[in-house]
Amino acid sequence: MKRNQGITLIALVITIIVLLILAGVSIATLTGEGGILNKATQAKEETEIKQGEEAIKLKISEAQIEKKALINLEFLENFLENDEKITLSDVNEEEIILEYGDYVYRVDDKLIVTYFGTKEEWQKNSYRITTDLTEGITIDSKRRRVQKGESYQATILVEEGIEVSKIEVKMGEETIPIDTETKKIRIEQVTDNIVITARKLVNIEIFDYMRKNNLTPKQAGFQATWTSCESKTFTNQYFAAGHGSGTANFKAKILIEGSALEKIGLTHLLSANAACSFTVASGGGNGPWAEGKGSVTITYTDGKTVVDSFEGKRGGARTENYNLSLNCDLSKTIKSIQIILAGWDGDYGSTTTKITSLTLKSSI
Repeated sequence: MKRNQGITLIALVITIIVLLILAGVSIATLTGEGGILNKATQAKEETEIKQGEEAIKLKISEAQIEKKALINLEFLENFLENDEKITLSDVNEEEIILEYGDYVYRVDDKLIVTYFGTKEEWQKNSYRITTDLTEGITIDSKRRRVQKGESYQATILVEEGIEVSKIEVKMGEETIPIDTETKKIRIEQVTDNIVITARKLVNIEIFDYMRKNNLTPKQAGFQATWTSCESKTFTNQYFAAGHGSGTANFKAKILIEGSALEKIGLTHLLSANAACSFTVASGGGNGPWAEGKGSVTITYTDGKTVVDSFEGKRGGARTENYNLSLNCDLSKTIKSIQIILAGWDGDYGSTTTKITSLTLKSSI
């Protein structure tokens, strides 16, 4: 009788079951909660976290060596401002929050470094605070981020002699009102990113600006044209047009367009003031019969304009002074400023009109 030497079906099934059990045990050993791969990942993270902590402690030591004394958080903040690997994520009176690689650390006022969490968790659970302030305006809170749902308070600090044109606080799309007298910002519950904008008012006298920056009108981007004028002047001292004896109408025009205003830094104006003079020289006979006119026109990008003008009286040798003054809309962007000087001259004498100053008050 022949004996069957093959593997029975039952034996094969048992073998497969044993192999599956062994495979499951191996996979669990590798990938389970206490598995080899998980432990390796944890060990890698712990090593990276420790490296970040040691790198920050080393920077603190370097800062102390540089100062040759104990340092505070403010000094450390300035020392780390431009560091290539360590990023300042939040700053306040009690602590500095730093990012190193994928991790976040806390440095308290005793300069003790502790691990805070992953960068992803930190950024997910906090909102950015961005400040856009002009020179002479600061804020007493240096915070860069704030935890979701926390309150945020700050005060805008303005140096003496500076006039503020705008303070705006926005949380997402919501505009937050501030106390205009104390300039205090109060947000009881932060629900979005915060942007704080503050602008100051400045007076720029155009001719003085050109003198200080050693610019000719052309270099400053101003355009000038004359019609039927015998005397023409456009320097960094004044702008003038005139005519000698003999009947004539004359005109001169300055055009300061957007590109020139951007160069100066004045794209939005609160006001514009021009000091003008109209001079009539003596003549023979019954003269002089002459007059001078001037105007300043500001055109916005939406096409709206504001205008002021003067007109001198005829006859008699004299000099008259005028002031052109325009109230502008800070919310509108300026397209151009146009100054026109015009005159009429009779048979005798001569007349000259000129602008000796143009002061623009703007928010920068």
